[in-house]
Amino acid sequence: MTTPTAPPTSYAALVQVQQPTPQARRYGLYSAATVTDERVRQAYATWTTDTCAEGDYWALCDPERPGLEDGNAETKRTDQPRWDTAWPIGLYAGLACGDLNTEDIDRRVRARLDAAEERLIERALWSDRAGILPSLKSDRAVVLAGADAPAPGITEAVALLEEALGGATSELGVLHAPRRLAASARARNLANPDGPRLKSPLGVPWAFGSGYSLTGPDGTATPGTAWIYATGQVTVRRDSVQVLPGTHPRTAGFFDPPSNTHYAIAERIVLVTFDCPLFAVAVADSTPVVPALPAPTRVSAVGLESDHTSALITWAPVPGAEAYDVEIAPKTTAKKAK
Repeated sequence: MTTPTAPPTSYAALVQVQQPTPQARRYGLYSAATVTDERVRQAYATWTTDTCAEGDYWALCDPERPGLEDGNAETKRTDQPRWDTAWPIGLYAGLACGDLNTEDIDRRVRARLDAAEERLIERALWSDRAGILPSLKSDRAVVLAGADAPAPGITEAVALLEEALGGATSELGVLHAPRRLAASARARNLANPDGPRLKSPLGVPWAFGSGYSLTGPDGTATPGTAWIYATGQVTVRRDSVQVLPGTHPRTAGFFDPPSNTHYAIAERIVLVTFDCPLFAVAVADSTPVVPALPAPTRVSAVGLESDHTSALITWAPVPGAEAYDVEIAPKTTAKKAK
């Protein structure tokens, strides 16, 4: 007959502790953009920019072009203002929980949206989904390298983008890249800390987005290749967060009695804009090359007594070492200076 197991005499208590304070993620889109909190209407926005304006010059003493020195307006080019357009984007995060009160639900669902907000905007900017404007995947993106030829290294790619930005706008602009390229850029001194930002050699801020993917302007990804985009300055306008009752098959309110579950959704409307230039470069997706260190093969034994005729020296074998150089040195007595 089997003896039944006695029930435990003590139980571990379940103690609920406070959530650790999260450390904010750095060097994403928000570190490179201007972020403002203001009313965002659910309609498209338009604006003009003069930062990409072009002009020309003339020589005041050119004998072959008389009249220009007098400011002849008929021979000078004029351009229409450039109009850009942006459409708002809706962001949301949801929460379903059974052990929180109403105040905790509101706080937690807002915190969940706050944690995902930057990444969601990055995903939207990098997507080619209809209704996302502006988008890095726009057909107006000028591909500087890598479309029909082998992708350059990241150093050449950054050089091409900085050159293109300098020739197209008076702004510093922003470099947008998948987060996985940050190590390569940092190892080559192409992304250097400057306050809360990482900046290129010419001071262009980087946005290493967690929501950015490896796809190019045509929406496809090539193995071993990533893409870097360059835009004018980026502005993110954020409306206030709204907390709404979540939806559920049994109820459209905050609480579902049969399952003892609260449901809530936090929403925010944002308007993301970036100024006129848009360039793209494919780059060979490579991690920093760190040469392997050779296996240590030198063994030193110092401090042996000089009157010893023999000594036993042992060491742990080193993987990759086929032979060892053993150095034996006797103890030396330092003489005091007089």
